[in-house]
Amino acid sequence: MQTTRSLAKATRPEKLARRLRAASANSLLPFLLVLFLASPVALQAQFQYTTNGGTITITGYTGSGGDVTIPNTINGLPVTSIGEWTFSHCTSLTSITIPNSVTSIGDFAFIGSGLMTITIPTGVTSIGNSAFGECLSLTHITIPNSVTSIGHNVFYSCFKLNSVSLPGSLINIGGYAFVHCRSLTSIFIPKNVAMIWPGAFSSCDNLTGIDVDSENPSYSSLDGVGCSTEAVVQVVLLHELSHLVSFGPPSRMA
Repeated sequence: MQTTRSLAKATRPEKLARRLRAASANSLLPFLLVLFLASPVALQAQFQYTTNGGTITITGYTGSGGDVTIPNTINGLPVTSIGEWTFSHCTSLTSITIPNSVTSIGDFAFIGSGLMTITIPTGVTSIGNSAFGECLSLTHITIPNSVTSIGHNVFYSCFKLNSVSLPGSLINIGGYAFVHCRSLTSIFIPKNVAMIWPGAFSSCDNLTGIDVDSENPSYSSLDGVGCSTEAVVQVVLLHELSHLVSFGPPSRMA
């Protein structure tokens, strides 16, 4: 009997220790899960990608949205491009951090997403057609002084877009680039812009002024509205360019 009591007393601390270890492990699980989700392996697992010539193109996203960060590298290779349709209609996406290694943003890359603001990093030189079209929550975008071309329909129907800074490096503004950007009230055309495609600012109902850099050889300001400085036949208000060329609304091919 004495022996039985002694064994029982001896096993109580062991049971208590096991319970404490189990409780400790359970309490650590959420912390460990957060650490895993924040790890490079887990972050990279959210992205689909292709490899081409030693560089990475992001082609898809399977994460939960919110604030998303694209990694600089995947498997030791630099991420240099965001491909077509990568974040299309990802309404849970509210902001994104793009690494400086990225040089191009593909057609329709963020079309219909939930982005509210975005800063495009230095290094990006081109933004594809309809890349940010129908981003209904987008209010502000900063384009760096490395971008030379923005595509057709790039910000079409971004109804809340009220602030956009076009860089001095910009040469080409695509057709219908800002069509239906109803919250835009003014815009500045830098000196290097040589081509503004038809309809770039059509249906911008509240756009009251287009100011053009005085050193721009292709366009100039006339009573607050930008005009081409070429032959009189080609002098047209930027608001009225839409009748010259028609770019239909983008549609995804099956």
